[in-house]
Amino acid sequence: MSGRLLISLLPGELRAARLGEDGTLRDYLVQREGDGVASVGDVWLARVLRLQKNLGAFIALGESRPALLDWTDCPTGLTEGASLTLRVTRLAQAGKGAKVKPAEAPGPPPPSPKLPLRLVRGDDPLSLLGRDIDEVLCDDGDRVATLRRTLPQGVTLRLQGPRPPLFDDELEEEIAALLLREVPLATGGRLLIEPVETLTAIDVDSGGAAGGAAGALETNLAAAKEIARQVRLRALSGLIVVDFLEMRARHQRERLHKALRTAFAGDPVETAIFPPLPSGLVEIARQRRRPALHEVLCRAAGWQASPTTQAYDALRRALAHPAAARLTLSLPAAAVAELEGPLRNARQAVEARLGAPLILHERDPADGPSFEVFAGEMPPRNRP
Repeated sequence: MSGRLLISLLPGELRAARLGEDGTLRDYLVQREGDGVASVGDVWLARVLRLQKNLGAFIALGESRPALLDWTDCPTGLTEGASLTLRVTRLAQAGKGAKVKPAEAPGPPPPSPKLPLRLVRGDDPLSLLGRDIDEVLCDDGDRVATLRRTLPQGVTLRLQGPRPPLFDDELEEEIAALLLREVPLATGGRLLIEPVETLTAIDVDSGGAAGGAAGALETNLAAAKEIARQVRLRALSGLIVVDFLEMRARHQRERLHKALRTAFAGDPVETAIFPPLPSGLVEIARQRRRPALHEVLCRAAGWQASPTTQAYDALRRALAHPAAARLTLSLPAAAVAELEGPLRNARQAVEARLGAPLILHERDPADGPSFEVFAGEMPPRNRP
């Protein structure tokens, strides 16, 4: 598969979108500072914090929660405080730390190392998006210089943006839809996507558009293709349980199974797809290579955008706004606090690009959790 990779940066945040040859969104990534230290495939020299018999060893990797080395993988005679060379096999998720397994050291460690020490860096999620591409567009000059040294020969690299924005309005709308619970299907049905702590449930609803066994199969086949696309775009992982429309005929279940394997074939993340049951239930197990999109962009509970996400969205909207002497960002108080505190550098970078300071205005809670960007120094009155 070839295509184009768009990379857009603000201080503290990187967004990357992979587009197919036809311009459709094929993959999407958001990385923010503080999202996690460890990556799958990392090799660390780390110290044992605590041993718990029959469970395992808790390992310090510099993250908020210790990683877990299963009891069956613990070396004989392991003690608390000992150092081990370990490979990360699963990222932290849903209140659980990363999982690790014993690994061979790539070479002698430096004298008196400060632990934990990363010896080998694992996969960069951005590299998973950038396989087999023809062109990379980036809106950050420093990152362009880095990419120029690392991209394979033959890939075109261009600096474009940040004004006008690299991500156009149509692409931004498609990205925003990735946080919606409901996804329409071409057949008239829909998907209902519901991540919870232990799994992601996806329900296939005919919406009254399909009738009989043939109609159910048609809806299921359309759903299979869209499920593979949504899973990849939303970076869903772990156990994914799909409730397809019921299929009693074995040949229909086999056809759906084949369609699912085909739909996931281009996914660079390891995925196992189990055969459908007559009830329509299908289990999919996908390796966790990066946090799910909703984990990065939303509050801990529910689908509501976090104050950090609101603040970044407002900054990007300001960059896309028609030229004006001054711009006001009207946001919820928590998002204003982000722009005045942790995201100050991002705000100042946007102000430098605009050539003027941004005016921050605390939005009335009665107006809801959204935000507005407009020209002028005072919020307009009597807005409909």
